[in-house]
Amino acid sequence: MNKKILSDLPKILIYLYFFISLSGFFVLLISQNSDYRKIDVKKPTDFIAFMVGGTIARDGKIRELYNTDLQTKYMNTLLAPRQLYGLLSFRALPLTAYLYAPLAYLDPVKAFYITALINVILLFLSIWVIKKTFDINSDVFWLCTAIILEFIPFRSVVVGGQLSAFIFFILCVSIYLTKHSKYFGAGMLLGLLFLKVNLLALVPFFFITEYLRSKKSIGRLSFGFLLSSLIFVGINILIYGPDLISEYPKFLLHSETLEYGTLLIRNFNPLSIMSLLTTNRLYMFGGSAIISAIIAFFFLLLFRKTKNFDLLYASIPALGLFLNFHTMNCDLFLLTLSIFLIANYYYNRSKKPFVGIMKAFGVNLLFFASTWIAVYDKQIIGLIILLLFFYFTLRSSISSAKKIV
Repeated sequence: MNKKILSDLPKILIYLYFFISLSGFFVLLISQNSDYRKIDVKKPTDFIAFMVGGTIARDGKIRELYNTDLQTKYMNTLLAPRQLYGLLSFRALPLTAYLYAPLAYLDPVKAFYITALINVILLFLSIWVIKKTFDINSDVFWLCTAIILEFIPFRSVVVGGQLSAFIFFILCVSIYLTKHSKYFGAGMLLGLLFLKVNLLALVPFFFITEYLRSKKSIGRLSFGFLLSSLIFVGINILIYGPDLISEYPKFLLHSETLEYGTLLIRNFNPLSIMSLLTTNRLYMFGGSAIISAIIAFFFLLLFRKTKNFDLLYASIPALGLFLNFHTMNCDLFLLTLSIFLIANYYYNRSKKPFVGIMKAFGVNLLFFASTWIAVYDKQIIGLIILLLFFYFTLRSSISSAKKIV
């Protein structure tokens, strides 16, 4: 009996930890200042920007969405009598503004809790899809789920009313569909990444992974993605007008500054490195692109050699986020997929279950710490740590495969 209890102890502790994390998360949610009119103006959340976009759409002024003076006016009205320094700009496409428009009719507290509830539901749906798609050990699954509830990026998504949870759900379902040979449907879903255009950077790595896994899939996957993209972009042009094609890219570049709510050093990508080296925006973005291309090249060399497709799927959100031009803390929530798959990889490499669980816990701890330090504007350190970790994990899978052969 004592041996049975000892053998089940890790499992019992994991389940206990899960319920503690779940309880702690809901306590945090309830205690959160959910009324954006009463927040600390020095620590605003992205929910304000989304409500600005939603309110402009509600008022029928969608064709003025990227007028910064209008956005500032609406933001000051929402926060009155408080005011922020500069503008926390709404930077998504017009259709995204319409998604938030119904919330603009509601009391701010109700609007906050509705978005929070939707994001929590999307988290658990996505985790369920991961479980259905990949062969993940039960103990690893519950351990990762418990820690994700304390994951800083997830809390940023919930508090900020962000779309990252929905994008993560799209990514997980798209992978599920490709694993079941439904490539056209997966491509159609990937087109929805236009809801948050910076996350379109995931698409190339998704396509590369699928090409390596099944070359026959690329045609249907590409067709689905192109069709969905054309439909999505077409709807946005109909909503805003043909000027969207020229105005939106200019607005994105223009608003990538502190004055409009983006501190470049807080990017979890090479742009944070370049922002320390130069203030010239051409050199900054050009240098970031060169660094990203070099990193991508070395990773793609590993992609061609590895046969562990779970690790390739884990690399999709990682490389799509790390080699980007706009990666904030909330976007790192997509690393949830990487955490599950890499923790499971190290668990399966262990001969003893207890050792495997300790390794899985170590993986979670590494991701948690690397994203937690981003709160203190140390994104560069976290970025380097995770890039090196991904690189050597992929290399270890190649070495292991050679030993087996």
